[in-house]
Amino acid sequence: MTMKSYMAFIVAFVPCLLLLIVVTQLYSPENLPILLLVNMMSCSLLIALSLVCSTAGFSFRELDISTIDYTVTALLAALFSTELFWGMILPSPLFIIPGISFLAVSLTSYLPKAIIYGAFIGFSPKPLLSTLFFIIWGLASEALFFNPAWLLYYPTWGALLDLYISLSQGEEHNKTWLFLLGLLFGSIGWALTKVYMVVFWGNWHPLPLSLGASLLNGILTGLGLPLGWKIGFKARRMSI
Repeated sequence: MTMKSYMAFIVAFVPCLLLLIVVTQLYSPENLPILLLVNMMSCSLLIALSLVCSTAGFSFRELDISTIDYTVTALLAALFSTELFWGMILPSPLFIIPGISFLAVSLTSYLPKAIIYGAFIGFSPKPLLSTLFFIIWGLASEALFFNPAWLLYYPTWGALLDLYISLSQGEEHNKTWLFLLGLLFGSIGWALTKVYMVVFWGNWHPLPLSLGASLLNGILTGLGLPLGWKIGFKARRMSI
């Protein structure tokens, strides 16, 4: 194990972290138009740069994505989109109690999503597929609850995960790599969600609270993602 995975994690996580810091620290009703512009431009730039970097290190042969890869991506992304309803298994007051609400959201949304995404990565660990996975999830989510303001949210999350996967080539599938992927999945997912909630809904919290929730959520998903990966990896071996 080298420092490659750690460096890839830092490169993929820091831009999202900086966006959360900027939006949280500069938030005020008067600054919302500027923060909206900063958010949209930042997400667009992150998507573009991540996809360029994600494809630059791969040969055309490695970028060859099979029909079964597309099929599994679509099926698991569709399952992923059902997360809109998972929170219904717990009493609604749990989602408004300070401290308890974080745990409720993490356990009913991010942890199951991490397991599903882990199964997807175990089956199809190819470049660009994470971005496609999140785009399909976004389209399914928007079909259920249309909100065009969130359209860039989905590919930004997926593109940053693709960036980590591409930059850490050669270290895939060991325990540290998987934990860091899960940590990145949960931490940037929470951070991006918080950015959008602040910009579009005014749902602001102090920076230490937002950062702490992002990292704690990442640790939880870092433990959950390898469980799903084992399922996907075994399914891939059985399909060959």
